[in-house]
Amino acid sequence: MFNSKQERRQIVKRHAEVHNMTLEEADKQIPPVKDMNCPDCCRKHLAAAMSYAKEIMNGHGKGGKPDHRPDFAGEMINAEHHIQFIAANEAPSIRNFRHKLSSQNWIPESDDINFLRSLWLNSERIKTSNGQSGCKTCGQKVSAAPQPKQSKNTTVDVVIPLWTEDSGYGNLELRLALRSIEKFLSGYRNIIIVTDSPPAWLKNVKIIPHQDNSRKNINLFRKRIVAARFSDADYNLYCCDDYIFLKPIHAIDIPVLTCGRDMASYTGDKVWHQCLRATAAALKAHDKPSRHCESHSPSLVEREKFLKLAKTFRKERETEPGLVVCGLYHNFYNSPMHPIDQFKATFESNAGGTDHVAAKCGNCNFLSFNNSGFESGVKAYLEKRFPVPSRFEVDK
Repeated sequence: MFNSKQERRQIVKRHAEVHNMTLEEADKQIPPVKDMNCPDCCRKHLAAAMSYAKEIMNGHGKGGKPDHRPDFAGEMINAEHHIQFIAANEAPSIRNFRHKLSSQNWIPESDDINFLRSLWLNSERIKTSNGQSGCKTCGQKVSAAPQPKQSKNTTVDVVIPLWTEDSGYGNLELRLALRSIEKFLSGYRNIIIVTDSPPAWLKNVKIIPHQDNSRKNINLFRKRIVAARFSDADYNLYCCDDYIFLKPIHAIDIPVLTCGRDMASYTGDKVWHQCLRATAAALKAHDKPSRHCESHSPSLVEREKFLKLAKTFRKERETEPGLVVCGLYHNFYNSPMHPIDQFKATFESNAGGTDHVAAKCGNCNFLSFNNSGFESGVKAYLEKRFPVPSRFEVDK
């Protein structure tokens, strides 16, 4: 039981608000346990889960003696319960991961071990509701782990690198992206567009001239460096003309997304796979993780930290095929990451028409696309959803 009925009601209410559910639904999900406000115990359960996962991979799964799958599942559920109590907004990462493992009959893969390790590392940053806990399980008071210096008062500039060549739609993609920013994004100061060929219809943005003269990922890194030197904001929020906001969100609350794979695990000959492997190698040289951080969605970075990172990896980022900016930054600074499917709808092939796009977007925060997706449903969907010009467009 909780220490009091009032304490439990507060937890249920917070859980309902975070997960957009009724109080009755939240009440059924919160376990009747006591003294769960302990990050150290959460990390203990995650570490135990990682250990059992390795045992299962070594033969102690179905048919093994003993079969450690129940132990693995139990530790994951315990970790999730702690997170629900300490920081309910972090719980979906573990819950979605648990559902994935259940679909695999609790037989983990190497990528699952990496994701567990990232959860353990990220849990060091979780703060208890009152700064410390009197946990009777571990028998000590636990001070809160240091938090990233973020508040709603920090300044954020949105940075959009724009290619020199138009996609063929008169930069319609940029119009739609800016309309989504105006409608759904709050907490930002300026929009900075880095390009040597700005559309004539742009207004109310800051434009930094910069020419594309190398590989895509090398150009992206250079443009973001130029913007970071120009901006004096605490944070830069990196966007592109094919990132769309679908729900209200404050700039400082932009999540870092991952598919759970290691960048080193991509073995294809595509330039993109080469970039992922190069980024993984650069990170491994500094004893950093190399989780595949989603690069096709908004990414929030501390401006000064990013400039230091650019200096540290100057040689690697200027060497073909280049590095993946977001993956490099968020792994190097160990940003907490969340499962991509929970937040974003991606259309990088035939989108299947407007209705299919609308259905897939559902409750997603973001949408991204390539030319194929844009032409097969995304364009029509976005034109219908964002029909009104934004303040960033010259009146016709």
